[in-house]
Amino acid sequence: MNNDGDEAQKLYDEQSDEWAKKQSANPAVQGLRDIVYNLASISSGSTVLFAGCGDGQECVKASSLGAIVTGIDVGTKNIEKALALGLKNTIHQVMNIQNLTFDDEQFDNVISILAIMYVQDIVEVLAGFKRVLKDNGQIIIAVPHPVIKMMRYNSKKDYFLRGKQYETWQGIKRFNYYRLFEDYVDAFTKAGLAITKLLEPKPATNHEEKVQYPHFAVFKLIKAR
Repeated sequence: MNNDGDEAQKLYDEQSDEWAKKQSANPAVQGLRDIVYNLASISSGSTVLFAGCGDGQECVKASSLGAIVTGIDVGTKNIEKALALGLKNTIHQVMNIQNLTFDDEQFDNVISILAIMYVQDIVEVLAGFKRVLKDNGQIIIAVPHPVIKMMRYNSKKDYFLRGKQYETWQGIKRFNYYRLFEDYVDAFTKAGLAITKLLEPKPATNHEEKVQYPHFAVFKLIKAR
């Protein structure tokens, strides 16, 4: 395992306050969370893992629905913010998504919103998600769309650029692993998961740019039969 988790933790702890403000004010991020919730089957008493939960805001609705929520993030300051929310039926803790310490088949839902692009070996991460997922459960993964990486952050406009890249989003410094759609599909297959739904949401019209390409890709997954 490389030191991406340590690097991500350092970046988020250094920029935690600014990151939280930008996330809360961003309509694209808020819209993405709504899309994920519409895909997920969250109800009172269901168990939900938010893997890479940030400051915990994405856990609020699940808690209000009566779900038993666990939120993990590599950023210590993010988890401090999440704990300060005081959500009911909710546990927040510092944990790397590459090293889940939960029991097998513990969760009805595993949700990861804009988190796995910080990890080089996503097959390992996905296998971990599968391990802690109940047999009839589902995984919702949201990632930056490969096209937005090409259009906004790739000066060469090379769609086929892969690997670890450093970039700046609204003044926030970060890194992401760039991948193609085929890379995600291959990773899901290798981890023993099957896609049941794929969404490429059209950006909201009130976004700062009226662009004609998707910002995110959202996958709904189950254990392959």
